[in-house]
Amino acid sequence: VRYMSRKGIDQFLDLGSGLPAAQNTHQIAQDLNPAARVVYVDNDPLVLVHARALLEDNPRTVVVTADLRYPETILASQRVAGFLDFTRPIGLILNAVLHHLHDDEAPHGIVGTFRGALASGSYIQLTHFADAVPESLALEKVLMHAIGTGKMRGRAAITRFFDGLELVGPGVVFAPEWRPDASVRYPLEVCAKLMMSGMGYKPLAAVQRDRQLLDREQRGDVDGEPLPAPHDRLDAAQCRLGGRAVGPPPHVRQMVEIDKLDVRAELHDEYVAVERRELEQRAVQ
Repeated sequence: VRYMSRKGIDQFLDLGSGLPAAQNTHQIAQDLNPAARVVYVDNDPLVLVHARALLEDNPRTVVVTADLRYPETILASQRVAGFLDFTRPIGLILNAVLHHLHDDEAPHGIVGTFRGALASGSYIQLTHFADAVPESLALEKVLMHAIGTGKMRGRAAITRFFDGLELVGPGVVFAPEWRPDASVRYPLEVCAKLMMSGMGYKPLAAVQRDRQLLDREQRGDVDGEPLPAPHDRLDAAQCRLGGRAVGPPPHVRQMVEIDKLDVRAELHDEYVAVERRELEQRAVQ
């Protein structure tokens, strides 16, 4: 939260927040920026009762009872959409909640829905139980027996939650390794390897698009197919991308028109220069 606040984020959506504890999201964010807005979402009615009592005198923080598995409902809620401005960057927080979703509940799709609703410049931060050590399996069994949910996932599966985002360094790592306040002692104990943490940044759409185009050009292919020659900037020839014929994107079309004007201007200047030289030669003769 401190990292996002220092990057200019002043509104947060904390999903699966749980019962209030020390150093909650709103306390950290509003300590750095008293104007910061925070929405907590949890499906436990007890959380709503305790949080509302705690936040009774805080008009910049609200609590909503809703289920993470229904992102469209949360995003359409007036208490969420009417309190946060989704046209501006938001810090989305998913701490210790996604591992309570089983694979058949499409956790990556759920995160994708929230990610798609965020404006460029937003961040997603999450923690997730990891299967990095044998003890993880024992923890998964305990969770399933105690509360009926609990899914350990590997680093690759956790990293997939950040698809389409730029990972903030140091990437997806064990929780104690993610920008610690104090030095980390190695080797890590088993308990320190049970949770992984990461944060992703949603870049500006134009920057993201240009980077994707650059990546494709550097690879020389699109989905395994050879990349066609770049657009002819003067005739705007069509090319094939992903197996279908398309014209150049808008920014390329704009460049084409600009280039045409530049060429016309250059030809005009050259014509004027030739005319001037001929007149000078005639004058000498």
